[in-house]
Amino acid sequence: MSAVGRSGPAAEGPALGKTSPQPVGAWFDDMPFGRAHLLAAAALFVAFVIESWEQLALIYVSGDLGTAFGIDTGRIGWALSAVALGMIPGSLVWGPLSDRIGRRGVCVWSLTAYGVLALASAASPTFSMLMMTRFLSGMALAGIYTVTFPYFLELLPSRTRGRARSTSPSAGRSASCWPSASPGWSEGSAGTWSRS
Repeated sequence: MSAVGRSGPAAEGPALGKTSPQPVGAWFDDMPFGRAHLLAAAALFVAFVIESWEQLALIYVSGDLGTAFGIDTGRIGWALSAVALGMIPGSLVWGPLSDRIGRRGVCVWSLTAYGVLALASAASPTFSMLMMTRFLSGMALAGIYTVTFPYFLELLPSRTRGRARSTSPSAGRSASCWPSASPGWSEGSAGTWSRS
């Protein structure tokens, strides 16, 4: 484990003014949870609410989707699941890629590719094209999932990492479900949603 020089009363050796090497992890053991951590957590929370809502939004237009492409509820289910299915192989691609081009590079390329493919899926003329673009957009989106949580957790004090890892994704997913539980939305036949 690498070490860095650390000064201060607790780190001073026998001779005053000298620093003793400390493991890098020691900095994170003593670090307080501050405003910067809270802002990063809030940004991550909002990002995952928006991302989850994008995936759930297709549920509200599923009736129109079935009519436009002439598909049954089973194929609508496949269309809804395509992004999540694409994330499985996507995470296997982006993980090793982040070691080569860095996490920042993965974030930039992942979001760019996801944006282009999501727009392409909105303009899909056939069901097959819709499935392909949604699957590929899931592969692209996996890059963000692969790097953001480890990136964020490594910035936190060691003692808060477990709680942050367990609460941030579940809180974002729960918040994204709010519209479906809000007044004015009702579930129709075949699992479609409409505004009443």
